[in-house]
Amino acid sequence: MSADEKFVKLVKQPGLVLLGLVASIDPERDGVPQAVLDAQGGDIRVIMITGDYLPTAKAIGRKVNILHASDDTASAALDCGKLRPNLFKDKD
Repeated sequence: MSADEKFVKLVKQPGLVLLGLVASIDPERDGVPQAVLDAQGGDIRVIMITGDYLPTAKAIGRKVNILHASDDTASAALDCGKLRPNLFKDKD
């Protein structure tokens, strides 16, 4: 289900009132896109590890030249859920 479909479903819930929306942006640092291109030009494979939500991480990867239009994001951008330690805590 897309984000738009989820939003429409929420809006149609009886008794719920939308009070507002909040968003933030954390832009890439100056020079990062060029630094990635320079590294790649020297045959250095650049990877990004982040705690961001996968679609956000993909967008950042595109902005800083880590992901390219020709990349298969299903294999080039992964959610490594097994790295999250809270998934393995005992559930008593």
